[in-house]
Amino acid sequence: MIAWGHAGSSVLPPGSSTVEVTFEAVAGGTKLTVEHRDLPIGEASQHAIGWAHFLTRLRSAGAGVDPGPDPFGS
Repeated sequence: MIAWGHAGSSVLPPGSSTVEVTFEAVAGGTKLTVEHRDLPIGEASQHAIGWAHFLTRLRSAGAGVDPGPDPFGS
C-alpha cells in the first residue's frame, strides 16, 4: 500500500488516499489488482478513467506491444 495525493492540492493532498496493488499468480500469467481508497467524492470517477487508461497501457506493454504515445501525456 502507498499513500497517494497531489502536491499543492486542497482536494487530494499528499497522503489523503491509499492505493493498494496486489499480484496473484494465475494460469498463464499474473493478475494485477489495483484498489484506490479514500478518494474524495467527485474524484473517484476521474481516477477510474485514469486507472483504466494506464492499466490498459501497462497490459499492452507487458504483452510486448508498444502502447504508442500517451494522449494523457504533456
